[in-house]
Amino acid sequence: MNRTRLANIVISCDALICLVFILNIMWMNRAINMEQYDVDKKFVHMTDFAVRVKNLPHKPSFDNLDQLKA
Repeated sequence: MNRTRLANIVISCDALICLVFILNIMWMNRAINMEQYDVDKKFVHMTDFAVRVKNLPHKPSFDNLDQLKA
């Protein structure tokens, strides 16, 4: 086997490995996005809720707190 033919085989194998790697990255990205969508759809997260605080003091009271700290 001559060197040119061997070099072409090695280059072809490298190109095939790179192509498989790129396709695998795309497939994994799609699988991760689908899994994230399913998790967000099925489970309840802390960010799904809001907290409402009642009876806060008026704004002038907050301004007085800044003066008391100094």
